[in-house]
Amino acid sequence: MVFPLPNSLSETTTAWVRLFRWLGRNAKFPPPNDSDENVRSFVQTTITIPVIIIVLGFLIAFVLFVYLCCCHRANHRNRPVKPSSKPVLILAIVAFAVMTIATFGCWATGGQSFNTAKNQLSHAVVDLKSATTQGNKLNATGSAILKHLDLLYASCPAAAIATLKAQLDPTVKDLKTYIAQINQYTAEVAPLASKLHDVHSHFKETGALIASGLALPMLLVGASCIIIFLAVLATRGCGGSGMAKCNDCCLIRLGSLFIASSVFLAAAISGSEMYVGVVTGVFCTNADTNVLSYAKNAFGNSSVEYQAASYYIIGAGVNPLNKTLFDAGQMVRKSNKTFMDMEQQYGTLIQSVCNGWTATEINQGMHDISADIAIGLQLVNVDNIYPYYDEIIHEDMCETVVGGLGWLVVCQLLVGLLCLPALAMMSASFFTRWAVWKETLSTGFLAAPEVYVIDSVVEAREVRNVD
Repeated sequence: MVFPLPNSLSETTTAWVRLFRWLGRNAKFPPPNDSDENVRSFVQTTITIPVIIIVLGFLIAFVLFVYLCCCHRANHRNRPVKPSSKPVLILAIVAFAVMTIATFGCWATGGQSFNTAKNQLSHAVVDLKSATTQGNKLNATGSAILKHLDLLYASCPAAAIATLKAQLDPTVKDLKTYIAQINQYTAEVAPLASKLHDVHSHFKETGALIASGLALPMLLVGASCIIIFLAVLATRGCGGSGMAKCNDCCLIRLGSLFIASSVFLAAAISGSEMYVGVVTGVFCTNADTNVLSYAKNAFGNSSVEYQAASYYIIGAGVNPLNKTLFDAGQMVRKSNKTFMDMEQQYGTLIQSVCNGWTATEINQGMHDISADIAIGLQLVNVDNIYPYYDEIIHEDMCETVVGGLGWLVVCQLLVGLLCLPALAMMSASFFTRWAVWKETLSTGFLAAPEVYVIDSVVEAREVRNVD
């Protein structure tokens, strides 16, 4: 996959982001340390629609509770007609289908997004830890070279040291500067790796908690629908008036509180999810700007973290991690050149008077440093780091997550506020009419189970036939 390199602030304008932003009345995401009045205004603006959904859910749940518990009664004015269970069963199947599609769809997109974000964080942690390891390795190699140069000072007589000093001392000085720069590089990279590791280590628990919260409404609504479906199916298949009355009393009347609570909980969590979607949609409209704004507030304008974020996200300034490592490479190359000039000029003298001291270890160390610096530069290069940010923020959070959240809210509202209340009310009516019909049938008022009253004309015709 080819990732665009950052060169400007990007905006996310997917359909769901635009919808959530519109539901939030195009509010502007508050910057850090914004005034309490502005933050309060933002919350009030973005929370309006979610609150309306929650209030609507409460009203539907209350009306449903009253109806199920107290209001539904059989109509005794006409001869009872055999009630049909087909509408109830069909509606239950539709609800199951919607829940199944929503569950699999949301779990698929959410799981994909979660796994992608987790993998990208893992790769970023591995790369930054590798960069820290490279820094420690570069420090160790530089220190070993310095130690070997100290051995040269000890191995050579004072006269030879006086001859070598003009080039040997600058070599040592440059190497010490190089080690200081490598230490700075390691000190800058290690905290970043540690912070990302902390986020990654809690990612699984956080994801499981969020998934449980998102799944709770569907589980409760699904349980209610399944129980009602099975009760209607059993009553229709083999139940008499006693079973119908029992289901009406235990399942509908006594269970009305559970059913109404499931409806309200579905509305409440859906409203909360919509609020998260609205806030995320507003944030994602200018995701890069908001990320940089909060990074600046968290770490400071002159911090390495903020400078690195600015460079990696929008290509502003220079990469502080890359620059420190690049400067260290320049310094070690300078030190190596000075040493090589010294060895070329005084190599014979060193071999003859310095007790067998050789430059083999120095040359190998300089070669290793050059190779390790190249690896370190690649690890913190924008081509390697930016794709992690792009996938986590732009693709996952602002596309996959927002889209999955939007579809989840729609499905939960459809099932929780429409399908379940309709299913409960239809099943309540079915149980009551089934009990009356069975009782009438058992008393012999109806000649046979297949005789149904369609209208008054048919009824009058039947009466004449009896006479």
